Formats: sequence, structure tokens, C-alpha cells
Amino acid sequence: MNPHYEVAFYGEIDAGKDRDQVQVLLAKMAGKTAEEIESLFSGNRVLLKRCPSREHAQKYAELFTKIGAKVHIEAIGAETVEPPVTQFPLSVPPLTEARSAVTLETPRALLAGGLLLVMGVGIGFWVADQYFAYQNLAVISPITAQPPANANQFAAAPDFQPELVTGIEDAIAQVEQQIQETEAEDQKYVGGLIKALIGSRLATLRQTHAMLQQRAHASLFRIGLRYNVDGQVFRPPEDAAVQLGVVERELAELAVKIAEAEINAARYSGGLVQALSLSTVAQMKQTQALLDQKRLALKFSLPQYIGFKDANDATLTSDSTTPHKSEEVAPPQEKEWRVVEVDAKVTESNDSWWRYAWRLTLANDSQKPMVFSATIEFQDADGFVIDQDDEHGLVVPATSEKTFTGYELVSMPGATKVQQTLAKVRVR
Repeated sequence: MNPHYEVAFYGEIDAGKDRDQVQVLLAKMAGKTAEEIESLFSGNRVLLKRCPSREHAQKYAELFTKIGAKVHIEAIGAETVEPPVTQFPLSVPPLTEARSAVTLETPRALLAGGLLLVMGVGIGFWVADQYFAYQNLAVISPITAQPPANANQFAAAPDFQPELVTGIEDAIAQVEQQIQETEAEDQKYVGGLIKALIGSRLATLRQTHAMLQQRAHASLFRIGLRYNVDGQVFRPPEDAAVQLGVVERELAELAVKIAEAEINAARYSGGLVQALSLSTVAQMKQTQALLDQKRLALKFSLPQYIGFKDANDATLTSDSTTPHKSEEVAPPQEKEWRVVEVDAKVTESNDSWWRYAWRLTLANDSQKPMVFSATIEFQDADGFVIDQDDEHGLVVPATSEKTFTGYELVSMPGATKVQQTLAKVRVR
């Protein structure tokens, strides 16, 4: 029998996961209803996949782990060989030499030991003090600074009191784990669309981590917080619990779609089809990071600086006030942003590629910050695209201009045909 590895399921789910939700997600992955896969949770062994190597089995098992299903990788027909135990001889100095060393070093050793003891006791008292202060935050009266008399616009602004925030440390640990995984994924690429999408996701995760850290530190050191976004006092939405439920459902559905997209991408070993599939996965994971940021912002009453708009909201609308029926609706205005300049030049070249450094200047004429995505196209004399560079998360403050720079390695011989540079810009 040829040795191989099997991914098996015994109906187990990860701790803290809801069984019904895991069953629904597993059913979507299998293309069946939750009732049709009820037998999978009977406790009997169910073979999910037979793989030729452990690496292949591990990659397949991760798809089920992401939705909370606990699977097992089992070696079939492979012989297990215990590694030999190696004995390492120990070299012991003669007794007389040891005594001599102790005699000479005793005063110095006692002094060093005394200093370490004093430092250890001091650190121990400090750690204990911080621990008990942290544990008793709930009963300590919060310290809230009084607003100045001339700040009437902030008179009714709510302060986020320094109460103990439940669950925020676990959330921070999860985001840190996601950052580590995304950084490892980012190291696999040297450029292109997929790396740009991964970089955008990484920036979102780091921003989420900073938000949570600020909230946790405010709780630890008993600091009251007040947030202002775009000059307006931030207040948590009254229906935060309802919105949180909607976002969690969207995240669950998106997790299934990502798992399906990863399975589809794993069917190919290279080429354009796999590249397109991987870019789709990267785009979906970026959406997942933004949705998860919104979930945590709703859960811990935090402002989300990259805002989400409803589908019916206009992207470039400067005034959301509804006109009266007796008023005529004004014709649409010109867009409130513009491309000031786009330029590129060769900064390095060899027989394999030329480095085209580009510069893009955007102007925001509106009264609010805008976030842009841009595609820098390197075209030949006839306007055909030879190569391109995609950038996301370009933030331009209100009523100002900002210049962004980057580069693209254009492969030979197409690099010699680049005659013009064009920027396609859109508002996120």
C-alpha cells in the first residue's frame, strides 16, 4: 500500500464556535443543505480528502479550520521511525579546581546575587501593584477632565470612561496573529497586484491593532477618551448591536466564499488563471479585514476612520441633505477631485527589466478627506498597455494636494517600448 495522508472529520468543532454556524458554513462549502450533512456530526470517522503529502493535507485541512471544524491529518501506510537518542558526555572539572573557583569568586557572586535579589523584589512589587490596579479598575472612580468653558460644542460630548473592557485583549491577540500571517504572505511576492492588495490588508490590520491598543491602554491607565472625527463628536450608533449582528453574518458568509476561492486557486499550479484566482482571494481578504475592523469598532465603541457608506449613498456627494419638495434639485456638480500630474522615468535598467519610477499628484477640492485607488499604466505610442502598477489607500486631506510615488519593474523587451504614462484614479 502506497503511503499517503488522509484528512478525516469526527464531528468535532473548535472551542468557542457555534455548532449550528459551523454546520451551515460546512454545508455551503460542500454545496449542500445543513440537514444533508447532519450525519457528519455523528462522531463517526468521515474521510474528507486523500492527499499524497502532509503539506498538501495540511493546506486542505486549513480550509476547514478557518470555519471552526476540527479535522485530523492521519498517515496511512507510512512507517514511523523513532529518531535515535544521542548521548552527550559531560565534562566535570576536578574537585580541587572547583573549590578554588568558588573561593575566589564568592564575594563578587554574593554582591551580584544581592543586587539581583533587590531588583527582583522591586520588580515583583511593581508587577503586583499593576496587576491589582488592573483587576480593580471596575471599582475605581474614573478620572474625567472637565471641558473648558468656551468649548460649548463639546459640552454634551460623551467620554469613554476607563472601565475594564471585556474581551479586548483576546481581540488584540487575534489581530496580532493575523498581522503575522499577512506579513509572512507578503514576503512571498516582490510586486504586482497581489502584493499591493496584501499590503493594503496589512495596513488595515495595523490600524485596527492601533485602535484596540489605544482603548486597552486607556482602560489600563484609567484615562477617559473622547473621539472627534472630521471635527464632529463621535457617538456610538444606537443600533450598534443590530449592526454588529449584520457584520458578523457578512463575515461568516465571506469566510465561506474565501475558502471556496482558495480551493479553486489550489487547482492550478501557475499561469494567468491561478494569478487571477489568487488576486480574487487577496481582494476578498482585504474586504474581510475592513469588515472585521468595523465589527471590532462596533463591539468596543470605537470610531472607524475608514468609513463604510450605504449602497445608496453617492460616493462624491458633498451634501447629504434631502431637498424640500418645493425646491428643484440642482444639476450634478463637477467631481470634487482631480489629477494634477502624472509622470514617470527610468531610474534603473538591465537586460531583464527597467525600473520605471512614477509620481502622481492628486487634488481634493472637497471639505472632507478622500481615499483613492489608482492604476498607473505604462503605454506604448499607440496607447496599448505594456505594464501597470496598482495602488490603494491613497488618502488626500480636505482642500489640499498630495503627491504619491512608486515604481514598477517592466520586463524586457516591452520596457523599451514605453512612450507614455497614464493614471486611472477612482474614489474608494
